[in-house]
Amino acid sequence: MTIKSGIVLGFDFGIKRVGVATGNTITRQAKALCTITRIGKSRKYNAENFFAEIAKILKQWRPIAVIVGLPKHLDGSASEMTKIVQNFADELRTKFADMQFSLFFADERLSSAVAESVLKDQGISYNKKGNDLKPLIDAVSAQIILQEWLDNL
Repeated sequence: MTIKSGIVLGFDFGIKRVGVATGNTITRQAKALCTITRIGKSRKYNAENFFAEIAKILKQWRPIAVIVGLPKHLDGSASEMTKIVQNFADELRTKFADMQFSLFFADERLSSAVAESVLKDQGISYNKKGNDLKPLIDAVSAQIILQEWLDNL
């Protein structure tokens, strides 16, 4: 795959949250950026607010490419989330067509488990009674997805 040099963004899409990472095709390094909440405590999804947050990030970073983690079963077959994520990618293409970034999918299998392991190795652990690290896990998952994509350039 040939891609020009520049900034790339990675997305780890989830029903409640979307992890975001940034990277660069020159340094080939990814970094967790943030997490966007899709469904909060109100349990309601507001597409306008959600895509406004994505628009802010896209305008700030001006990526040449967006990489979306594509969920699949461990055997590689499509999961129930596969089509939902593909629809999200289609919305990104449509809503932000004027930004002219390329969009790619990357395998996201086990990215959340790897993210939890990375955080645990850094002394940051998740416990169900105390701290809620799920947003951080989502951002690190996006970093892992993006890093694997950059490593395969």
